[in-house]
Amino acid sequence: MTRVLFIGLAESSHTASWIDLLEKSSIDFALFGLPTGALPASKTIPTYMSDRRARRGASDYNLLHRTRVRALVLNLLALHSEFRKLMHRAKKVFCRIFLKILHNQNSKQDDELLLQFQLRAFIQTFQPRVIHTLGIFPSSDLFLSVASEFPNIVWVAQVRGGPDLELGAFDPIKKEKIKLIFERAHKIICDSENNYLLAKSLGADGDKFSMGVVSGSGGLNLNEFIMDREYVDVKLSSRHVVWPKAYESLTSKASPVIEAINLAWDDIKPVTFTFLWLEDKELELWLRSYLRPEILPSIKILKRIEHSEALKVIRDSQVVLAPSIMDGIPNVMLESMMLNTVPIVSPIPTIKTFVSDPENVIFARNLYPEELAAALVRSLNDSIGNKKRVAANRKLVESLYDREGLKKRLTQMYEDLAP
Repeated sequence: MTRVLFIGLAESSHTASWIDLLEKSSIDFALFGLPTGALPASKTIPTYMSDRRARRGASDYNLLHRTRVRALVLNLLALHSEFRKLMHRAKKVFCRIFLKILHNQNSKQDDELLLQFQLRAFIQTFQPRVIHTLGIFPSSDLFLSVASEFPNIVWVAQVRGGPDLELGAFDPIKKEKIKLIFERAHKIICDSENNYLLAKSLGADGDKFSMGVVSGSGGLNLNEFIMDREYVDVKLSSRHVVWPKAYESLTSKASPVIEAINLAWDDIKPVTFTFLWLEDKELELWLRSYLRPEILPSIKILKRIEHSEALKVIRDSQVVLAPSIMDGIPNVMLESMMLNTVPIVSPIPTIKTFVSDPENVIFARNLYPEELAAALVRSLNDSIGNKKRVAANRKLVESLYDREGLKKRLTQMYEDLAP
């Protein structure tokens, strides 16, 4: 039986969605969760959490495995018992003192060595034929530190969109690590043509790109996006906008969007907005004070919600406002395209290789409120253009991001790599 070990962020919905591609397949799999202290997104994926904080008050999230024998072995490995809970702190203190004496390391380096020890032990116990790292930093970087000890394991390195590769290429130390990762990995998977070109410029062998452009979440289940044509006509006149990136981050900025709504208001009213994942209290207070008072009654704010709930909001909206500074092929864009919702996205290289304006989307740069305001006006008033966009968008996504098709290709890839 082919056995695959994934290394990545256990709390990421993208991680869970990708691994779920192997559900009901002949492939055995497990996930080594990185030490972020967050709870896993899935209770069904067999997961080893390398950070004890992720288990507190959530016993259901511990090691979940298909056989009692493996569960016993892996629970022993993780010291998943009350004794392990009591001894964990003492173990870390001992390791730090011991490593300081031998290697004169600092606390951060001690934690890295401890993480490497955990991964090494898990690999030796699980004995995978394939290791699939989800992201360059820190997943591929972590496995690189122990890869030489497992020369017979096939390595699949997956690049995440956004800063994963783009920013790392400008850091001299990270750049050298990226080159080593691409050199040693047997397969490289990217979510955009732009990232494949960047990988090649960093020395990656094009023969390792056989999977082609693949969504970081594993594509879409097309059967979940069937819509009645009459409803499409209704939603395209709903004058409702959903903003799924209502937060400040390195990859997208909120303040220009707020200013754009102020600027566009007189030309787009009446219109309603839903802001998703707005968890920053200070940002919420600021936007309530900065938006024009007459706009506030038209705003609905939702904090972190389930993915299925977010899809319902997008399904009922005329426009998805999702500008970004740095991104791959964003899932929310693909989902809005399948839900016949008009996407406003930024003309960054990864996105421009997949869609165009006016055929599929409306482009507006994240840092330019005037462009965003103009895009809002276009998206809410161009009914003829919107109908053409939604018709073209479904066909485009269906041809490239069918989850069932990817599932077959992925399963075959793993089996070919480790027969």
